[in-house]
Amino acid sequence: MVTLLQARKPRLLLVNPWIYDFAAYDLWSQPLGLLLIASRLREAGAEVSFLDCLDPVHPGLKGFLNQPGRRFEEARRRPFGQGRFFSEIIGNPKAVSGIPRYYRRYGVPPELFREDLAQAGEPDLVLVTSGMTYWYPGVTATIAAVREVYPRVPVILGGIYATLLPEHAREFSGADRVLPGRAEGMLFGILGEIVGGEWERRAGEEEIWWSYPALDLKRKPESIPILTSRGCPLRCSYCASRILFPGHFRRDVSEVIAEIRDVSRRFGVRDVVFFDDALLSGGGDYLAGLLQGVAELNLDLRFHSPNGINIRGINAALARGMKKAGFRTLRLSLESGDRAFQEKTGKKVDNREFEQAVADLRGAGFAPDEIGVYILAGLPRQEAREVLETIRYVQGAGARPVIAEYSPIPGTELWKEAVEVSPFDISREPLFHNNTLLPCRWDGFSYDDLARLKLETKRVEDLDG
Repeated sequence: MVTLLQARKPRLLLVNPWIYDFAAYDLWSQPLGLLLIASRLREAGAEVSFLDCLDPVHPGLKGFLNQPGRRFEEARRRPFGQGRFFSEIIGNPKAVSGIPRYYRRYGVPPELFREDLAQAGEPDLVLVTSGMTYWYPGVTATIAAVREVYPRVPVILGGIYATLLPEHAREFSGADRVLPGRAEGMLFGILGEIVGGEWERRAGEEEIWWSYPALDLKRKPESIPILTSRGCPLRCSYCASRILFPGHFRRDVSEVIAEIRDVSRRFGVRDVVFFDDALLSGGGDYLAGLLQGVAELNLDLRFHSPNGINIRGINAALARGMKKAGFRTLRLSLESGDRAFQEKTGKKVDNREFEQAVADLRGAGFAPDEIGVYILAGLPRQEAREVLETIRYVQGAGARPVIAEYSPIPGTELWKEAVEVSPFDISREPLFHNNTLLPCRWDGFSYDDLARLKLETKRVEDLDG
């Protein structure tokens, strides 16, 4: 028996949800996993549409800026495809009601989103992705809005929150199904239930597959998101990479060069953003070859690595290649100059390697302000003094320290220790994972200490003064 759905393409709507937080900045934010799944679904024969609750260039935003009784902030875009999200101040959730900071909904106003849903037409299935665990109120609100417009349509939730806290997501998100981990195979199985068994055979869950992300579904692509690999071979105790994507898979360099060429020409975009967890894993030869191949295309591109790169992969030749290729945003992953810290958290770098990498980058022509170095702050039992010393160490080496506040992540090696020391109930309430709260604060590292450490990245100041 052939159903109506089997007689036509299934219609799927993919949604990137709001962010609810005290602070959020669009540092080339992209729902990359969702856009990759969109490509896979279309290749398999589905009709796919996409709505982005975070869309900073939605044409309807300007009409909300001067509404009486509401407090909006405009989406201000900056060079290279980054900038502020549109946002509205809303009430703090009860769990964090005592935090003296404005809580915001980042993204388009709900009225615009509901209009977009109505105009999109009722789909057969809605897929919603998710980001940080403490952003779950935005996920819940997004799914509730979808339910208002499409009360009969199944809603499937995937992404980071769904993977790290699947039981919490099943209880609180409002989704019909929660798909943790690599959701492609499970998703096609669900499609098989809805449209017929043939869909179950169109993709295997463990199949290594790649396609260009469906950037054409975005209103105005401002940058090219690139993954040269998935997963990470390192085992840093504070990182969830191995949970989100077990193993490590690297694409052929010629495929990546072709993607950069094709996408930049199609959309007229110059900014290329690497989102790898391990861009320089195994050394810098891969990236050096990629940059050389792209340089031969004469595309006049700009490159950015906001996620932080492994210092061990940098040498003088690669540094020169990065400068010549047009790297504009460079972030190194040091985390701490304390040797005991480095030993405890994964031993991915030591100070000698860091100093040599900075020297190679400076020798290639990068100025100190162009060499950003991530320093983790607020880990369990970490002392503020250690972070201060690392800030000064990075400055002395000729680079720019960038504070990265620690957020406890379920399933990581540091999670158990974080639960033990945190003054918040982080095991039950994901809102307390928010790095704005300094979740593992203690006598040796207070909120005031963190504020002063941030000042230290701009000027030298005695932590005790």
